Amino acid sequence: MINTLPNPVPLAISELRRHIFGVVIIVLLIAVAVAFGIAVSASERALREASARAADRFDIVIGAPGSSAQLVLTTVYLQAAAIPLLADDVLPRLQLDPGVEYAAPIALGDSVDQYPVVGTSKDFVTDGSRIRLVEGRVFATRGEAVIGAAVKLMVGATLQPMHGSAADQLIDEHKHSFKFNVVGRLPKTGTAWDHAILVPIEAVWGIHTGALSGTSNGSQAEAHREQDHSAGELLGPPWTNDDIKGVPAIVVRVKSPVDAYRLRAQYQYRAADKSGGDSGNTGGNTRVNSGSNTFGNTGGNYGGNKSSESSTMAVFPAEVLVELYAVIGDMREVMTAMSFATQLIVLLAVLLVIISALAQRRQSIAVLRAMGAPATFIFALVWIQGFLIIGLGAALGLVFGWGGSVILVNAFASDIGFNITPTISYREWLLAASAVLAGSILATIPSVIVWRQNIATTLR
Repeated sequence: MINTLPNPVPLAISELRRHIFGVVIIVLLIAVAVAFGIAVSASERALREASARAADRFDIVIGAPGSSAQLVLTTVYLQAAAIPLLADDVLPRLQLDPGVEYAAPIALGDSVDQYPVVGTSKDFVTDGSRIRLVEGRVFATRGEAVIGAAVKLMVGATLQPMHGSAADQLIDEHKHSFKFNVVGRLPKTGTAWDHAILVPIEAVWGIHTGALSGTSNGSQAEAHREQDHSAGELLGPPWTNDDIKGVPAIVVRVKSPVDAYRLRAQYQYRAADKSGGDSGNTGGNTRVNSGSNTFGNTGGNYGGNKSSESSTMAVFPAEVLVELYAVIGDMREVMTAMSFATQLIVLLAVLLVIISALAQRRQSIAVLRAMGAPATFIFALVWIQGFLIIGLGAALGLVFGWGGSVILVNAFASDIGFNITPTISYREWLLAASAVLAGSILATIPSVIVWRQNIATTLR
């Protein structure tokens, strides 16, 4: 009679259905173990790719000596931090360099409803005419602004920037009297710049120069400056030393890779001419005056007579990202090792459960053998049951892992303004396949135990 059932799959599925509750628990346990490693791997890759895309348009970033990582995080990813100002002669000198396509100042410190207001130039807004606005036009006067794709404002709206941000807790916040009209919207990039409001750097200089004079909140001085800046006033470049009232960072778009390496070498910890101070400073002790000269501070930040003794620091954002990736990569390896260890522990636990369940089925298995079922049939029956449980758990782990990576990435990306969609690559497929392979090998242990079972002893 048993010869009419040569295929062990239907019988294996039937027995699993009889114990569906326990099977579901085991499958979910395996799925969670597999999902842990997949979520870590997919999230790390998605964040790496998104951060690399965000830095594509930043050939070189030049700032005052300090932390290169912080300079990139603040300039490329708009993570607010205190950064010293550059000397006033750096930007004009870069404008005259034949290898520079454009040199755009970047200045943060203000915000509108938690959207950072960034002072810069037309060249940066359009990336040297490479970017076309999806709505409106580029700012043409000091009272106009261009918004990122994710800014929830309309073209034609009026903005009143606030100095500082309560969320950053870097400085005391107060509203400026100067207002901007939104005249354009940038296309979606999936980076932090989608949440930015871009205004002329001249407007930032005008708003902050002497902002604390006259009244405690600077409103009288700002109103006076607003009258001074006529609507038809031209926006730079070129800028002269007298025009510049403070630049925390400069983004340089170069004409060729040769120019990029030349400029990086020229401005990497370069000490300018002495003017009564120590020009050999290549660390973070750059002399500043009239306040702390940083992103987001008040009073003397903009408009100070900054000496040429200040040094510069030039970085390739990609190189800084490589250093950050090395740290992230080490963390990923640790997390992946933990994932493999977790999967192994879970599979061993599943193996013990299967062996315990077989101890209760010894009589039924012995009856099958007595009815003529070959040992290979019994071996295949037990192995298929273990394989189905582990295979279903690994498949479900792929789904759980992808969902977990979406949650992890969105939780992290929301803080930096990234728009990231994790994907499952061959690496994640290999993680799931390794769990199935390991489970398939371990499933042979209970199969061998059953195959070597003594029928006479069991039925006695």
